Amino acid sequence: MNTFRIFCLGTILLASYSSSQAQALSFSLPFEMHFEDVSMTLVIGMDPDGATAYVDGLDALAPPPPPDTHAFDARIRVNNVDYFTKYMPNTLETKEFTFIYAPSQGVSITWDHESLSDYGTFTVTDLDDSVSVDLEEFGGELVPSELGSLVQSTRTFIIRVEPKPATGPVQRTVNLTGIEGYRMLSSPAATDYETLLAPLWTQGPTGSDKPGEEANIWTWNWSGEGQGCWSPLARMQDSLVPGSGFLIDVFEDDDPDSPVGFPKTLMVDGPENEDGVVADVNSQAGGWTLLGNPFDAPIRFNDLTRRNLTDVIYVWDVNNDEDGSNSGDNGDTDPGAGSWKTYSLSAGAGDISDGIIAGFQGFFVQNADDGEFGVTFPASAKTTGGSFYGKQVSADVIRLELSGQGMRNATWLSFPETGSFEELAGDAHKLIPLSQHYALLSGIKNDNPYDISILPVPGEDFTFPISAEATIGGRYTLSVTDWNVSFNETLYLEDRVTQNVVMLGSDTDYKFELDVIPNNIVTDPPACVNGAPGKWPADDQPRFAVTTSATVHSEVSADLPAELTLSQNSPNPFNPSTVITYTLPEQMHARITVYDITGRRIATLVSKQQSPGSYDVALDASGLSSGVYICRLEAAGMSLTRLMTLIK
Repeated sequence: MNTFRIFCLGTILLASYSSSQAQALSFSLPFEMHFEDVSMTLVIGMDPDGATAYVDGLDALAPPPPPDTHAFDARIRVNNVDYFTKYMPNTLETKEFTFIYAPSQGVSITWDHESLSDYGTFTVTDLDDSVSVDLEEFGGELVPSELGSLVQSTRTFIIRVEPKPATGPVQRTVNLTGIEGYRMLSSPAATDYETLLAPLWTQGPTGSDKPGEEANIWTWNWSGEGQGCWSPLARMQDSLVPGSGFLIDVFEDDDPDSPVGFPKTLMVDGPENEDGVVADVNSQAGGWTLLGNPFDAPIRFNDLTRRNLTDVIYVWDVNNDEDGSNSGDNGDTDPGAGSWKTYSLSAGAGDISDGIIAGFQGFFVQNADDGEFGVTFPASAKTTGGSFYGKQVSADVIRLELSGQGMRNATWLSFPETGSFEELAGDAHKLIPLSQHYALLSGIKNDNPYDISILPVPGEDFTFPISAEATIGGRYTLSVTDWNVSFNETLYLEDRVTQNVVMLGSDTDYKFELDVIPNNIVTDPPACVNGAPGKWPADDQPRFAVTTSATVHSEVSADLPAELTLSQNSPNPFNPSTVITYTLPEQMHARITVYDITGRRIATLVSKQQSPGSYDVALDASGLSSGVYICRLEAAGMSLTRLMTLIK
């Protein structure tokens, strides 16, 4: 490792933050700056806790470093306390390190002369360039007498680095871990699909491993009518547009003759995309755009330059199993149980920790209802981190998690003063999962499911429905994983099926039986619904509610039916739709199935636990032929049937 030392024998003020934050520090030990790569931005900052984390407001000269092999720190030890400076790979431009020198005893600078010359030209100047010293001339040491006028009074100096051009290509990599399934990706450098995806099995486009087969790569296309939809990639040689993302179904075996499995490493050579990437965005009001991080470093969504977008980002995570190990496959879930991760700036909450988007990551955004729409990626948006998990919260938020059968899913409730039971721009939609099996927990606003719900501060009459659904039936747990509230009202969780009520708190862990979602949606890729990447349909009878009342608010009429009945569908004969009415005398699992006259099952209309009451369910027979069909109700060990006639 190469070392550049500044021996500070007097008093020095570090001037990488505002003068109001500056503190005089006395040094008696070397100040060392370590660097391994020519493309380094020198940044000075102090962490008063002695940790290596970036300190907002102190590292003011440049963005903080990403957690990769090019990032490193230098250490300042003051009174046996370690302080850290941060460095960040950037572009091959001039780098500057600024400090203030108060010469009570003078300053000496020493360095590894041989190694230093390998990186570029290093000079020490003052702010107006009236004094400039080329370190190359002094062979590794600069003492007070040689600095001359530099030590005569308190001055601000700059160590300036003019780096040499890199002699070889800069490689940027990302590892894909876990299981096979969909990934939303982007590229931090100029390249094409063929180069970036070379390690993966591809099919469909020209130039893929299997041209003409069913595609496993899609872009998000909004050029036609509607707000956007998936479009199979046509050519592997097409260039990736900086700031855009794409979807790929990653298979476990990339070479049938030599299976590799996971992890898989994607690599791209060349310089990082430049500062100020302007993304190509959907021009429709309410439209969706699949963006992509154009940098190697993580970025903060809040620091992007956005015009008329909602406050929410969406990322698909294929690895999201119950125990958090992200293996994604417990033997029952095939090909794994993934989940959408979201973050809302307005709510200050979500499972994308602090709204940080990792390098190589694609993500969805949605336009507001009107205006001119746009997104620009400034280099100043770069940050550290990039995990899509975590518990980054602001005041008054609750995270509820549904887990069981190897799957999990969460919903966030935020309670600002501006919250509402009506839809807000910061509410995050619950999107249709991109895996075959999944569990879903949603807040319900205006009969629509949400991943993040911005709600009013709870009062005496507060009640908010919560839907829990899954593609695999069995035992599940509804838990509070984040509890950060300041209001005084006590909240309860109602189970409207079992009539149980439990007090909500940081240790809530409610266990219950959950039935299977009928006709769960599985397409490849998932279908677009009204121009969106697939909003999950509403649950017409949400099982749970978060409320300030300890009494269950039953939605079932007090005049309960006396027996199990299945009425004749109406109208009958019908074309093309009809309504089927049935009653349940008590809580039970009800199943409504339609068969043709040969006994072949046509559709399952209902399959879930229901409270006592009367219910209607519609049958749309637009795709069926004329004829006689059988409707069967199965509940409590009984079976009732009706004949229905379709005439076209």
